[in-house]
Order: sequence, then C-alpha cells, then structure tokens
Amino acid sequence: MATIKLSERLRGMIQKHIVNDSAQKAAVSAVREARQEHNKTFYEAWYTKEERELLAFLPRNWVKNNQYAEIFLENDHDWDKCDFGEEKPLDYNGGNRFSVPKDHPFSIRYYQLKRKLEEAETELGVLELKVKGVLSNFTTVAALQKGWSEIEPYIQAALTANGMDGGKVYLPAIPVAELNDILKLPKQGEQQ
Repeated sequence: MATIKLSERLRGMIQKHIVNDSAQKAAVSAVREARQEHNKTFYEAWYTKEERELLAFLPRNWVKNNQYAEIFLENDHDWDKCDFGEEKPLDYNGGNRFSVPKDHPFSIRYYQLKRKLEEAETELGVLELKVKGVLSNFTTVAALQKGWSEIEPYIQAALTANGMDGGKVYLPAIPVAELNDILKLPKQGEQQ
C-alpha cells in the first residue's frame, strides 16, 4: 500500500466525519430541534385560535405568509429571527415583526433554549479544535491509523470521499495516445 500524505483537506474531512458523529453534534441538533418546536409555539401564543382561523381563511393578498417572525424580546436590544419551520399567515398590517415582553412565557423559554444552544455550539467548537489538534500530530494516514486506530471508520470514509480507497488513488483514465498528444510526445518510432 502506498504511503498517503495526510493533507489539510484529508485532515479536514476526517475531522468532519468524527465531529458529525459525536455526541456534541447530536446535542446541538437536539437543541436546534427543541428551539424550532418552541418557535412554532410563538404563533399559537401570539394569535388566539379565532384570529388564526380568520388569518387562514382570508385571501392570500390580505395576509402575509411567512416562515418566520422577527421578534424583539425585551431582554435583547436587537431583532431575533423566530423560524416556524413552515409558512404561517401573519397579520398584514403588522407584518412579521413583533415585540414580546421579557416576562412572557415564550420569552423565558426562548432565552433558556438560546443559552443552551450557545453552550452546545461552544462545546462542539472546542471538540473540533481538540480533534484538529490531535490530527495535526500525524503526517501520514498510516501513522494516524497506528496512533489512533479507533477512528479507522472515519479515515476510510474520508479516503473514499476523497477518491481514494485502500491506498489506491483513482485518477480519470484517458487513452495513452491522447495523453501523448497532450504532452506532445513523439509517437513510438518517430524522430523529433
């Protein structure tokens, strides 16, 4: 098997495979999903059932359909995007901007999830740096396989995705004659 140099690209691909399969990545995804589900509750919290039914009944040009609302929470000093995950009819006059009091149950839960997501993303960032640091200690795939054998499946996935398999590099095949023409090599038996 040929020695494969551990290039930055290959290191990055291995790192991506490791991190994407990590518990930290799963935690970030879980918090994002929880936040998405909570964002959907904003619509129900803001409009009464009767208002929602009326908005759904009105012609499309009378209401504004949006997949998100821009909310101004009193704890922040900026507008935040509240994604519903699907289009909802919003009051045409009010558009999709809402000011929400900081003691509103939606705001309280929103900030809990926002902090939890920031913490999970920070942990994921730290993991990425740690993995990158360990991978930078190796210069070849063979040395990495010997020094950190537990990540063999990630190495193989990165090699396959990078067009390598089992140490063999697959190059696009072209006929020898065409390659000779590209290189302007004389045909066998011809003099220059």
